[in-house]
Amino acid sequence: MSTPDDVKDLFGQLTTSYPTILGQPSDDDVKRLRETLTNLLQSIDIPGGTDSLSGLIDDSADYQAAYGHPFNPLLLPMPAYNPSIAPDATDAVRVKAEREWTATADRQRLIRATERLGRIFLTTVVEDTWLLPLKSPTTFYNKVSLQDMLQHLATSTAGLEATDIVTLLVDMQSWWEEDPRVPEYINKLEDAQKKALRASLPITNEWLVATASKSLLSAASFPIQRPVWDSRQPTTKTWAAWKHWAREAQLTVEREQRASGARGDTFGSASAAVEFHCPKPFSTSFAGGAFRTSTPSFEDQFTSGMDALALAATNEKAVLDNLVASNKTLSELTATRIAHIEQLLSSRSTTPGPTISLGDTKLVAQLRAAIKGKWVAGGFCSSHGYGVSADHNSTSCKNKKPGHVDTATRSTPAGHGHDKHINKGWDAFLISTSSK
Repeated sequence: MSTPDDVKDLFGQLTTSYPTILGQPSDDDVKRLRETLTNLLQSIDIPGGTDSLSGLIDDSADYQAAYGHPFNPLLLPMPAYNPSIAPDATDAVRVKAEREWTATADRQRLIRATERLGRIFLTTVVEDTWLLPLKSPTTFYNKVSLQDMLQHLATSTAGLEATDIVTLLVDMQSWWEEDPRVPEYINKLEDAQKKALRASLPITNEWLVATASKSLLSAASFPIQRPVWDSRQPTTKTWAAWKHWAREAQLTVEREQRASGARGDTFGSASAAVEFHCPKPFSTSFAGGAFRTSTPSFEDQFTSGMDALALAATNEKAVLDNLVASNKTLSELTATRIAHIEQLLSSRSTTPGPTISLGDTKLVAQLRAAIKGKWVAGGFCSSHGYGVSADHNSTSCKNKKPGHVDTATRSTPAGHGHDKHINKGWDAFLISTSSK
């Protein structure tokens, strides 16, 4: 069993190493104080092994759930001798009762020493201003329990605002990137959930699942193991199930690393885990049994995306300007040729001579269609032949006929348009007459 001197050494080391809290303790400060004291109190050995001195600061319901019975702080003074021992008790009964009484008295002294040293610790690391309402002018803090001191700090702190929880929710989105180790990540998310509850703005388990799933997906973590999670029914995607899947995924990768002779401390530190899960931009790494290329940060992607949009807008305008100019030139050239042909046809109709050929009439119709449909020289569609606009080809055709071939071009014609030679030769006429 630990002695009061052992406890004194423990609190002495803690008081020396614990940083002084400057100003009014925050919610995080109080939480850290409680966790630190809980850890120290649970390390103190007491007889029987069925109790813990963390009962001095634990919520009574939490302690009952953990140990199966309430904590007894032994507040009443104990006389030196057990008054319940009957005068005519046998030696065996007397010895047993005296040992039990002595053990209880030793336990009471240990509890009193622990509370006294705990008070000294709190009044050392917390400025007196924030504990002053508990201070008696005659007994000072000596009759104040550790639980009351912590509760006072918790209720008198500036507290948590709604904006604190909003900020917390935003910060949660980057935690996996900062430290991609599953146990640490789970603990951090659950701590955040408790903090939000203290602010009366609870974070649900469903929110934790959504945040964790999105964070791992964005980092492309555990790509081989991920289908196991994705294939689950929505109703089974609980927080408990996610924690189990994520732990198993990390353990699987660790086994693969060891089997391949790779470094065994992949998840031994945050920096090693970051290097594994989130390599530097444009580097390639072996993640969960598959090579993958990392993605730049959001800021880099956003900047690159905006640059690409600006470049695309510039290029699109240049292409559009070229198309407008080409269509204008084509229209003017075609109109000139049609006028020339119509003039020839007109002269033929008033001058005795050969009859107008069917080819001439067909060519005029083609050129009229070219102007109306804004055909471009060199175009081709597997379904519509040789007379098509600049944005119409075999691939982009929106009205494909039977036997359509998406890869067909003028140099490699195929399909309905080629078989019937639809509008073939209309632009060749323009080229042949452009020098006239």
